Amino acid sequence: MITASIEQYNQFETCIELDEIKCLILPIDCFDIKQILKMIDIVKNKNKIPIIKFERISRYNEKLFIKNETIELLNSNINYYLIQNLDCFNFVINNINKNCKIILDWTMNITNSESKKFYIDYINKKNNKININFTQSMELNKYELKQIDYDEYIVYGYIPTMVSANCIYKNTNKCKNDEYSYIIDRKNKKLNFKSYCKYCYNKIYNPDIIYIDDLVYDDNYFYNKMLRYEFTIENKNDIIDIIVNKKKPLNYTRGHFLKSII
Repeated sequence: MITASIEQYNQFETCIELDEIKCLILPIDCFDIKQILKMIDIVKNKNKIPIIKFERISRYNEKLFIKNETIELLNSNINYYLIQNLDCFNFVINNINKNCKIILDWTMNITNSESKKFYIDYINKKNNKININFTQSMELNKYELKQIDYDEYIVYGYIPTMVSANCIYKNTNKCKNDEYSYIIDRKNKKLNFKSYCKYCYNKIYNPDIIYIDDLVYDDNYFYNKMLRYEFTIENKNDIIDIIVNKKKPLNYTRGHFLKSII
């Protein structure tokens, strides 16, 4: 099953019309709560599954309205949540009171069977209404991944190399709400970055796209897995090329999928 994560509304408009995409991930740090709730209804009307993606860094004590938005979404008519950090994980399982599924993202560092078992046992003790899925670790190769048996795999996308509260815009000029831009590193490579002003942090992305889409379709192991496409700066034509036409990006990396980190 194909899942698409979007960060711009024009990407949402494109993905919602593609039959290949069965689930849409809606990030809370890219849209306000009213937009999110409207998008949920649109996704459901298209017979697709909406998934709420919570923030990369949580600061509930500093921004109470974010906590209130999270509770509102937990009480809404949605049953799928993507979690990226431990603070959010603990907050969700202690504040939800319905049958639902949470997906732990690759940022939760599930790199072995013991870490996977920890989360399963913890949820069983805390809240038996929650089912849990696991996104693959970006640090393991395909043989190691199969030993742990993940539920979801990122097969395309720019992966953040850094998440920082040291805002590039804020320190150099002034805040520019949720804009994409880029910096050039010492090897003359272009690194895209985005400011997430709702939470006041930046993501700086790897200059090369992770792309393993063409590899997993040849392996029966991935047949029943969720395959996720992470869209950030892509436009409509880019999305159609990747999802429908199966066109490879010009510059891409396999990450550790074919070669171990060691």
